[in-house]
Amino acid sequence: MMIILAICIIPAVLLVAYSSYKASINANEFTFAYANIAFKNNSYFYLFTLIMPISFFLSPSMLYGESDSRNKLDRIYNDLKILLSSENGGGQKTIPKSDDLNRIIFFMEDSKPYLKNNFSLHDISRAINIPHVRVTNCFNKQLKISFPIYRNRLRVQYATSMLRDGAHLHMSIEGIAMKSGFKSASTFYLAFKAEYGVTPIDWIKENL
Repeated sequence: MMIILAICIIPAVLLVAYSSYKASINANEFTFAYANIAFKNNSYFYLFTLIMPISFFLSPSMLYGESDSRNKLDRIYNDLKILLSSENGGGQKTIPKSDDLNRIIFFMEDSKPYLKNNFSLHDISRAINIPHVRVTNCFNKQLKISFPIYRNRLRVQYATSMLRDGAHLHMSIEGIAMKSGFKSASTFYLAFKAEYGVTPIDWIKENL
């Protein structure tokens, strides 16, 4: 973050200082200036305005902590290819499935962290070392589903597998809900009905 602030602020400070210097020479006294004096007859100073966007484009890790084994030229080429393909597609942007999403899905299916009732997006971010904003984008932009709904869906599926194994014969519905990661039976009933359209009791009667 400090690097980004420096990239944003230092060029601006240099431009203001140079403008003030030029204005002071012209006026024979010190003049604080921040207008286009620095740019007059010197187009090279426009390059200062490109420092920030170019640095972000070449080094996305400064913003997102991205760890990418490809070199910068490969990333630039692939980013341009995606941009051009989206423009040629009539304005419809298609977001490709990312390695982030694959890692998230594998983590969820393999470790089943959603069975903890306090499991959150931050837990995913910490567990697989992906910035929170990228985890959020995977759910909202690629899976097209919010994290709470996705988490409840996995919990309901786990509860359903327990019911198929006969857990309801020796355990209460509330107990199954807790084992599946829900904090209460009421939230379990709501999530279950949202997924299957019936309550757990009715589902048991219809399917078991």
